[in-house]
Amino acid sequence: MLSTTFFTKEFPGFEVESKWQLLTENPVPTVLRFMADMRGGDWSPIRVASSMGEVPILRYSEVQIEFWAIRSRSDMGKPYYRQVAMAFVPLGLNMYLVNFKEGGVSRQLHESLRFLNPPLVRREERKGGWVREQEAVTFILNRFPGAEKVATMIRQKCYVYAHNVESYRNFSVSADLCRCGSRTLSQVEIEYIGRSGVWLPDTTGCQIVLDFLQIHKILSERYGDILVPTTRTKFEWILGG
Repeated sequence: MLSTTFFTKEFPGFEVESKWQLLTENPVPTVLRFMADMRGGDWSPIRVASSMGEVPILRYSEVQIEFWAIRSRSDMGKPYYRQVAMAFVPLGLNMYLVNFKEGGVSRQLHESLRFLNPPLVRREERKGGWVREQEAVTFILNRFPGAEKVATMIRQKCYVYAHNVESYRNFSVSADLCRCGSRTLSQVEIEYIGRSGVWLPDTTGCQIVLDFLQIHKILSERYGDILVPTTRTKFEWILGG
């Protein structure tokens, strides 16, 4: 059970997630299948979380996402875009939620353990609530004066919260379908949320990565026909990388 009172955030200020390419491009049925299998015991010791405070256990969203980046150069002098922020916009509404991803650099969680699609750790900061477009633009440019909006996509996403009954760690298990013009990308993502209870944080990620390995073993063995391991981010995809 997820608790909003006694909860340990082991990587505050960072996003920790792993990715899989979803070949069916079918987010909702995929997540419903995951949920049914969890409830049937096929993901043991992972179960559908029984509570997430006031947040629904099963969620669906469809939003426009704007990617903001800064022009930069690599050590070899090659120009590239460095992602700094994303803005989430409900379709048809002038409402923006800004999510900063400073640096745009991913690193592997506990790099000494090697596997095909390692959990990636990226700095992430979510501040403030919903604002109008001009406020969102001002918010981004005040922090990153050279930032540009470099791409936009539409994302459908369905996700369920899952709980490991042995480690007390919680994850968001999601599937999405992204469209940018005629191009599509569909992924399953496993994102670490935090640990139920009050614990000494695992700041090395050594124990957290073992939870990821459990989930990855389940995904590989049960859904290898529809999932392919990947480390490709949405930003890399939308810029053609």
